[in-house]
Amino acid sequence: MRFVWIFLLIVAGVAPRIWGQEDVQRQLYQFALLERQGQFASALQGLQPLAGSSVLSRIDQGRAWTLLGYAYKETGQFQLAQAAFEKALNALQGDTQHLADLGNALDFFAAFYQTIGQPQAAGKMWSKALDIFQQEKDHRSMAKTYANLAAVALEQKHIREAKTLFSRAEAEMTSDLTDDDRAFISDIQGCIDDKTKHTPEAVDDYERALEFWKKGHGDEHPFTGWRYLLLGNAYAANGNLDQAVTTMHHGLTIMDRTAGSQNPRYLSGEIMYARILKKYGKRAEAAQLKAEAIQQLSEIYHSQCIGCTVSTWSLR
Repeated sequence: MRFVWIFLLIVAGVAPRIWGQEDVQRQLYQFALLERQGQFASALQGLQPLAGSSVLSRIDQGRAWTLLGYAYKETGQFQLAQAAFEKALNALQGDTQHLADLGNALDFFAAFYQTIGQPQAAGKMWSKALDIFQQEKDHRSMAKTYANLAAVALEQKHIREAKTLFSRAEAEMTSDLTDDDRAFISDIQGCIDDKTKHTPEAVDDYERALEFWKKGHGDEHPFTGWRYLLLGNAYAANGNLDQAVTTMHHGLTIMDRTAGSQNPRYLSGEIMYARILKKYGKRAEAAQLKAEAIQQLSEIYHSQCIGCTVSTWSLR
């Protein structure tokens, strides 16, 4: 899961270059705000006509396509997300004046590949993004990218590599990290502690992540609901099933309100919740919930032929 704070900084800080460009910047800024608030469907309505507009400069096209790809990803429209990210990278490549935008687009595209279960492609793109952030001496983005690479290593069960990468993330952490950044990095720390059986520490990590995130977003955000699910899962691993079930049910309720029950992230949350319900003794309910969620997810992935193609950017 990724955040759009960098767009709020980039878009707000770019001076108009052509007649009408100020209005474009204002629109991009508003769409970035909508995405930061978790209102991805609303952002899509405005971004779809804007991204293909001939009035945009190449840099603004790249930004618009990146925002559009992110909104498509979070609403489960994966084929459209991949196409949008491809267009963003094609618009931004070769522009040495706006390397940060290229790095950001690679970052978002990498998160897309991690979401659809292609960690190798994700890792390659994050490595390319890291090269750019190092050139730019952007320590904030470097910290987050090292953390993302640590998550990829964890997914591939390379525990030692994940710990090394996360140590590098910690070394790059600076005072200008936002609460959203700290929530994300705490998520990765929680995942590492969970995988290495440090369950009390994992609970602390996920509680801290939720606290950081809620400072800026409250409960009415799909990523808040997701963090309740992660926390509940940690409670279960730590032996507190009552608190786990209550917390995860609360998370799913938030996600249903803010993202909808057909959203792939929500369905993944149901599968996670079903595993805990089974441990809690509600085997029949858990089995039905898991089966229905898996079927719906399979239909989404099959209908969009997820994994049929890989971006050439991940092969370069």
